[in-house]
Amino acid sequence: MVVILLFGLAQGFLIDFIIAIAQSFSIVFFYEILLIAIVLYGISWLLLRKITIHAAR
Repeated sequence: MVVILLFGLAQGFLIDFIIAIAQSFSIVFFYEILLIAIVLYGISWLLLRKITIHAAR
């Protein structure tokens, strides 16, 4: 992940991507990001709950 981040900064396409997102920001984009965050939180909660239950037994 760090390598991709550094490569993106060096090549400049990461900055272009951020600028494009900032220029076309709308409330729909906010809701999409919110939905993705809720789904990822739910998946991680289920996985961590399962791991801690098995570790406690």
